[in-house]
Amino acid sequence: MGGNKGCTHLTELMGPAATTAMQTWFALGRERGGLRTLLAVPGPLPKPALADTCQAYRSGGKALEAIWPLERRAA
Repeated sequence: MGGNKGCTHLTELMGPAATTAMQTWFALGRERGGLRTLLAVPGPLPKPALADTCQAYRSGGKALEAIWPLERRAA
């Protein structure tokens, strides 16, 4: 994409495009009831794939607590 046979402008857009794609993917999951459906099922919840992948989803953080409540984690 870059270099003398590519386009710098398109290369610069790849990062924001990837971020937008991921945010859209998770928004579609929310609309389909993904998290709500999972939280409605009693019992422990599996560890989310996002856990400890970034500052927002760090252990002990509010975002991770929202999708993986302490009382629903396996002992």
